[in-house]
Amino acid sequence: MKKITLLLAAFVFACNTAKAEVIDLSEADSGKQIKAATGDIIRINLKGNATTGYSWQFQMDDIGTVGKIAEGYVPDETPKGMVGVGGTFEYVLKAIKAGKVTVTAYYFRPWEKLDKENDKKTEYFITVE
Repeated sequence: MKKITLLLAAFVFACNTAKAEVIDLSEADSGKQIKAATGDIIRINLKGNATTGYSWQFQMDDIGTVGKIAEGYVPDETPKGMVGVGGTFEYVLKAIKAGKVTVTAYYFRPWEKLDKENDKKTEYFITVE
C-alpha cells in the first residue's frame, strides 16, 4: 500500500510540475509584456558587479499576483586570485494567481538615496493568466 501511495504522490507531483514553465528574462526583456500561467517560475537575471557596492533592488506593485521565491548573486568564473569581477543578480518569482504586476529593478548602492530619474532601471510587465 505504501508503494502505491508513493507512486501516486510522485505522479501527482510530476503532473503539476510538468505544466509549469520557467520563463528566463534579462535586461534585453525590459519594457516587454510577459505572459505567464499560474505556477510558472519567472527568473530575472541581470548583470552587475557586487564588489562595487551596486546591486539590483527589486520592487513589485502587486505582491499577490507573483511571489518571490529567491534572490541572489553569482560571480562570473575567474582565474584563481582575481578579485573585483562582475556577475549576475538573480531574482526568482512564482506566478501565484491571475492578474497583472510590474516588476521594477534599480541598480544603485542601497545606502545611497535612490534616484529614479538617473539610476539604471529595468521593468517587466507580467500578466498571469
